[in-house]
Amino acid sequence: MTLGLAVEKPTTDFYLVVQEIQASFVQQLKLLERFSPDTIVAAAAGPTALNEVRGLIESTEGGCYAFVTEGMLTKIQVQTPVGLQDAVSDQRSFEGWKKLA
Repeated sequence: MTLGLAVEKPTTDFYLVVQEIQASFVQQLKLLERFSPDTIVAAAAGPTALNEVRGLIESTEGGCYAFVTEGMLTKIQVQTPVGLQDAVSDQRSFEGWKKLA
């Protein structure tokens, strides 16, 4: 199946720019890191701030917008049928789009 789109092979310079943009997205979105609230709170002595960029939209005219999650992660214990178990309290204070500088 073809979509009928005109596809061109990029120049080497343009391809390098695209690779830089993709590497920037990987870094900003932490695509190579596993998100684990348990690991985050285990490494902290107390409540830990949560500030994660979860999506990006960039334009040449309007700048860059990020879908951001902000809040606090806290290690807690909860009663279960087998006794006390460690858990994570995820208190989100903001979740939405923000314009980045």
